[in-house]
Amino acid sequence: MICFFLAAGAAVEAAPTAKKYVGPVVEPQAFEQIPAKPVSEKAGAGKKTTVLPGGRIKMSGRYRLSMGIDRDQDFVLNEAHGDLQERNFRYAFGEYRENTFDPMIYQKFELMTDFSPADKWNFHTKLVADPWSWVGTTGEQVQSADTNAAIIMRYNLKYFGAYNSTLNETFRNNIADLYSFPLIKVHDGRTTRTTVMGFADFDGVPGGDGIPFTIPELEIDYEFRPVREFWVDYTEDLWQLRLFALAGESQALFTDDPLELSNHKDFWQQSPWLYDYKPVMFFTDGSIRRGHYDDALSFTAKDSDGNRMILLKGASLTADDGRTSVAATVAAPQTPWDEKYFAPNNLPGAARVKHWVNDAWMLGGTYTFRSGLVDNSMADFNQVAAVDTSYQLSPDTVVKAEFAGSGRSQDLLTNELIDADKEGYASRLIVEKKYDHNLYDGTTDLHLSFTHMDQDFEPLLSRYSNTRYDRFWAKHLTFESRHPSLEVFRFGDGIDTNRLVWRARWKEKLFKERFENWFDLRQVNKASNTAYTETVINNEAVFRYSPQTTWKFYFRWQGLPDTTQSIEPLQSNLYYLSNYDPVIETYQNTAIRPDLNPDRFTYAVAVQHVFSKELTAEGFFELSNDIPDFPRGVINNTFRDANDRVDGLLIDRLQPFIYNQAPFGLPPYDYFSITKVRLIWKPEERLTYTFHGAYNDHLYASGIDDNITHIGLSMKLDYNDKLSFFGDYTYSKTIDLARMVATSLDEQVYEGHHNVYFSADYQIRPDTVLRGEYGMFGLGSATPIVTPYAVTTFTLPTLDTEHLFRLTLTGEF
Repeated sequence: MICFFLAAGAAVEAAPTAKKYVGPVVEPQAFEQIPAKPVSEKAGAGKKTTVLPGGRIKMSGRYRLSMGIDRDQDFVLNEAHGDLQERNFRYAFGEYRENTFDPMIYQKFELMTDFSPADKWNFHTKLVADPWSWVGTTGEQVQSADTNAAIIMRYNLKYFGAYNSTLNETFRNNIADLYSFPLIKVHDGRTTRTTVMGFADFDGVPGGDGIPFTIPELEIDYEFRPVREFWVDYTEDLWQLRLFALAGESQALFTDDPLELSNHKDFWQQSPWLYDYKPVMFFTDGSIRRGHYDDALSFTAKDSDGNRMILLKGASLTADDGRTSVAATVAAPQTPWDEKYFAPNNLPGAARVKHWVNDAWMLGGTYTFRSGLVDNSMADFNQVAAVDTSYQLSPDTVVKAEFAGSGRSQDLLTNELIDADKEGYASRLIVEKKYDHNLYDGTTDLHLSFTHMDQDFEPLLSRYSNTRYDRFWAKHLTFESRHPSLEVFRFGDGIDTNRLVWRARWKEKLFKERFENWFDLRQVNKASNTAYTETVINNEAVFRYSPQTTWKFYFRWQGLPDTTQSIEPLQSNLYYLSNYDPVIETYQNTAIRPDLNPDRFTYAVAVQHVFSKELTAEGFFELSNDIPDFPRGVINNTFRDANDRVDGLLIDRLQPFIYNQAPFGLPPYDYFSITKVRLIWKPEERLTYTFHGAYNDHLYASGIDDNITHIGLSMKLDYNDKLSFFGDYTYSKTIDLARMVATSLDEQVYEGHHNVYFSADYQIRPDTVLRGEYGMFGLGSATPIVTPYAVTTFTLPTLDTEHLFRLTLTGEF
């Protein structure tokens, strides 16, 4: 049965009158509007632009020069890797564990040029010379296992100059074993000899370590690829055509239909348009791994500024005559390691049309497609078609609705026993109402919606699996401000394939905004059988008692089905599409016992009091049994289910599981408390001291935010208009996770860590800054918005003092 979807939202403006074309019709996704400190990938990101004589050529640029002395007292000019900013397996299993960090030492020169030979034409280029412009590969290697010549693996290692190493990737061999390749350093143009191990259960030895492959020294074939953007624009009064040979992910079309069928994703994620296509794999046991779209490389391949190194090549058309608007894009991903430009492995495309019938009524349509290609032959084809409408019932009430259908044909280059076809449907209905009222001088903002997505509905240009959950930072109170664009991502919407979602959101402001309340409710069931999935209630209230005192209150309840033996009741999205089939929706956890209540509750209160312009105090108390996903989620692995047959075919599926979970807590979860305090003292306008401290009963809390048990003092001094200083000392405590795992839970050591950080900034010119730094601290909101942790205002990238001195000069020209 197909259900119609309803959603509620704020009133929209009436249809515009005819106007000249001024830019793209479809607004960019919210995260693209978040200001980031690093260089943006967007054209014209630099503030400083030089117009050459004649006015036809505009040029701008940026540069970065850096050097450092590392923990080994070695002089460093190039050591950076954006993936080291992630909180992943390295926390428990990496070389530096809880002290893993991105040194961010590199040189970068960026030049952007816009040339308009005629009034309607513009040629745009962006050239970047940095370590990520130096790439290379080993070429495809075919190698036998150390212990069995019949076991064969194919791999092609990819090189980035920034870390002078190959990327960490996974590869499968002919018997379906999986191998995780680490970062392999390169010396004198050759990789370092390395041994990798597969799944332990493939070697046939109880308690064995897996089948080894010794990767020999391999020569890297280097290339220098400085072109990051090159396109041509042709602009008429009502439309614009763009042909881009290379461009960043911002050129992917985001559609503003209710289901967001193209480029829907979490704020930090890469665009789904960047994914690779991996063709079907056949293994010696008769099983197959179906062709699929892989997100691992597009996730890993980014620079330390957060810019994705997977680019797009294609064309876009936008038009708007005031009543009817059109936006369409067709663009294939291009990796820095691709040998051929005109041989993409997949081709995505999307189009969006909107027509205002009158000032209140809009009709729209959306179409997306994705073709998986093998040697320019179509191996996979997906398409989604949708119609939608919005109607303004009154100046403050809007109704929106959409119905969509998808179809997919997989593994078309095989035979009729293997290729597969499926189709699915989705719908959404939204009602939104926003109005001011004289009663209590307030504003009401209501959103009601219902969403249905079939199990077989596949919108392959969007990713819903992360946006269905509440963000970890949304579950804690703070008085720090976040960018307004982040609010739409704060609480999950519950929407994903095979889900029925009812949602209600109510924002209320009263007494001239002295009182604010945000209520958010979602009810989720399976679309295939209406089985209960979750109920989530979030409610945050803000009460400005006086100009000096502000109170905040927060309540959260997540209701879940009773537990099933060995199934984790609430899994995090810890996987890449390359390893796991999205059909698998569960994580195994052998510590889970059946028929227990896994519900999670959080109660929190916070107060901020401004004693004077010099002194402000903040206090927080939280009681919760909502154990965080990090770091427990990094203790994970996979096994292969060899008994999954579909229509007579043995389908290769990798089942994720988490282990050693008992110390973190099991259903019914015990409560723990968090107490935090901040004192901000400004003895004078240019000088600020901040005392920060917290005690967390959950002893595994890590440095991803200020909920780790810690005590510290920060100092910020603006010595004059050009020179400023910042310093911080933090003492923190947490369980040594790596030691606990290595000793099979025997040693759970709760130990302290000292972290010292200092920086000095000297503004040579308005656009040129020289920075000296010692240590690592608080990447947080100063980092690119490309990790889930980049929005917190307090982070400890390393728990211990990092004996690293860095000197960086940044500027524009």
